Amino acid sequence: MYNEAMKIKELQDILYDIYTITEETARKVNVPVWPYSGTEIGAVREKNFIPWDDDMDIQMRYSDYLKLKPLLLKELPDYLKLVEPEDFSPYFYDFLPRIVDTRYLLREETEEDRAYNNLQNHPSLDIFLIMQAPDSAFSRRLLYYRTLFVYVQAMNHRFSEKHEAGSVLVKAAMKGISFLGKKHSVGELYRKYLEINSKWEGRWTKTMAIMNDVLTSFQITARTIDHTTAFLPAAWFAYSKPEGELRGRKTALPAGYHEQLTRMYGDYMTPPEDLKAYNLHLNEEDMGEAFDAWERERNEAAGKENC
Repeated sequence: MYNEAMKIKELQDILYDIYTITEETARKVNVPVWPYSGTEIGAVREKNFIPWDDDMDIQMRYSDYLKLKPLLLKELPDYLKLVEPEDFSPYFYDFLPRIVDTRYLLREETEEDRAYNNLQNHPSLDIFLIMQAPDSAFSRRLLYYRTLFVYVQAMNHRFSEKHEAGSVLVKAAMKGISFLGKKHSVGELYRKYLEINSKWEGRWTKTMAIMNDVLTSFQITARTIDHTTAFLPAAWFAYSKPEGELRGRKTALPAGYHEQLTRMYGDYMTPPEDLKAYNLHLNEEDMGEAFDAWERERNEAAGKENC
């Protein structure tokens, strides 16, 4: 159902429902579910959603996801659906599992939404998978570019391709590689992606990777691509710290959450000046109330400092 009048608070209520059900299910198999990205900042800085945040991200170890997945498929309410990359077939959207609330649409459906069966047009909890990675710099570089090669092939199956990053030469190369993807189905490419990235699972390495985050940023933003970006110390994910909170609910955070957020955002405890510099799923009119509230708070704070 598309609710033309849905506002950010309503969407956040829906997302919080998905999160709590997922987190409670994960507890049954003793699997930690950690907030990620903007959701992680919210759990640390706001003890709530960032007021303008209109999606929700979690991160978890790939080995834990494999434990949790059968239970999610069995116990999620009928209105929630675990969506994996091959579920978009014959099209490709990304290499990111997600849990969506099928009762609601984020926007009035488009031709592209219909092609994707609206699986990317529902409120969603996106799941970023943390995998063991090699310690050797050469092996990490090789892993990154092998993964990128598969990802760009998968882009050939996108409803509309978006190669926005890089020079004209880089874009041309991406087009050429993506053409090779016609020979393989989305399911085949996703299995290849997992095969490449799970090679070090079960080994004792000091390095882990959230590869999909870097690959997705390559596709939708102008963020600089660096083969070192995806690789993080395994110690950051060795255990949980009970230092997060979302709407009064205590939330576990990865051991290195401060280091992780600092690497991603710098001074993450200071809200950005330009709140509209975010990739939003709701339109600006719907988001306006959250932006306006923060604008008033910033202006009031600035006024007090100048007194």
